[in-house]
Amino acid sequence: MNQQEHNTIISFQRARADIMKLKEEIYALQHQQSSIVATISVLQEHNTILIERLKAPQKVTLNAPVAKKTNGNGKKTFVASKTATKFHIKNCPFAQNIKPKSNIIFKTKNSALNKGFKPCKCIQ
Repeated sequence: MNQQEHNTIISFQRARADIMKLKEEIYALQHQQSSIVATISVLQEHNTILIERLKAPQKVTLNAPVAKKTNGNGKKTFVASKTATKFHIKNCPFAQNIKPKSNIIFKTKNSALNKGFKPCKCIQ
């Protein structure tokens, strides 16, 4: 076998190896493509469901009217604890935790301020 035939055989072997690598890469790309198509299909189904939910009429629930935080004459009632430094509106969650025996009631905001109490965040 002469040098030219030997070089031709090596060239064909390299070409064959390159073709095999390309076939493997094409197979991997096809696999990735099918995975992407499946993911797109699932996403389209989710999108359809979400669009249907958005188009469906929403149930609107009206909140019950909020009771005004006032005493009988239309003014707010303020409370504080004997051991605390802040005063609250009577319906404040912090005011609900004050024990009845240590509860101080103020009819006005100024009376609580004059006694040295600071307003809670519930007081505007």
